[in-house]
Amino acid sequence: DDNAVTFVAGPAGGTFSGTGVSPDGMFDPGIMPLGDYPIIYRFNSSDLAGCGRQDTFVVTVAELATDFEISECDGNSLCFAAPAGAVYDSLVWTIDGVEAPGDNNLCFEFPGPGNYDVMLEVRRGNCSAIALKDIFVAPAPAPDFDLVYDPDRCSSLDVSIVNNSNTGDLTYAWALNGDPFSDQRDPGPLLLGSVLQDSTFEVSLELSNGCETRRFFESVTTRPIPESRFSVSQNVYCSGDTIELSSNGFGRPESYRWEVDGVLLGTDSLPPLLVRDTEGQDTIEVCLQVASVCGRDTLCRDVVLTPAS
Repeated sequence: DDNAVTFVAGPAGGTFSGTGVSPDGMFDPGIMPLGDYPIIYRFNSSDLAGCGRQDTFVVTVAELATDFEISECDGNSLCFAAPAGAVYDSLVWTIDGVEAPGDNNLCFEFPGPGNYDVMLEVRRGNCSAIALKDIFVAPAPAPDFDLVYDPDRCSSLDVSIVNNSNTGDLTYAWALNGDPFSDQRDPGPLLLGSVLQDSTFEVSLELSNGCETRRFFESVTTRPIPESRFSVSQNVYCSGDTIELSSNGFGRPESYRWEVDGVLLGTDSLPPLLVRDTEGQDTIEVCLQVASVCGRDTLCRDVVLTPAS
């Protein structure tokens, strides 16, 4: 698509011949198909009839076009790449009108988020082509959030997420212990539980602007609700026998209360020593109450006592 050119050869006064060229040397590449065209220049002497010489050169008509793409990015640093395999005599990169050093690839650290004009000009021979793009540099992701919950952290804990991250053209990837649960900026509350022991949960956010991804996380440990559990070695005991109790409660209780028929026997996690004498068949009620800041639970069992004789 270049303009017509006129070839100059010496000695002057000769004629040009070949496809697409006029005798005086004018050649218009804009109307010629792509390809190579041999051009002959012949000079005949006017002083000596039949004396002349000629020379041949080749003109190449080629399409010159260019483009570029973002090949790599990291925060405000972006790399651009010209088309692979394209042959140019020279390339010139400019960013907002200022020339930037680079060859087929250009990596540039932009001063901050915003829109920038990036231009690539390529040259081959006396031809040139330009590719101009408006490049948007997104704000660097800055993930941050707070978890809001009851300080006692008991099981079935409602946890609200307050997102303090920066805004912009960003994508959100929320995960609980590594399992995704939301891609919204403001996810809904979480309900976190524990049964036998404390359970720790990691809430994380991966924030991406398309070039860079940053991660932030917070952890919360929930406490189980205590449950009273104990057993007796048998349901019927003889008078004077030791009633063997074993405690297997769970939920991390902080206090224990052993009672027999409503009378406190002990407050240790280990069951008290219990011996009862009776002259007739009797039934006693053994209870264990456990408690913590997360609640309390009571379990009672009936034990039958019979006379020894």
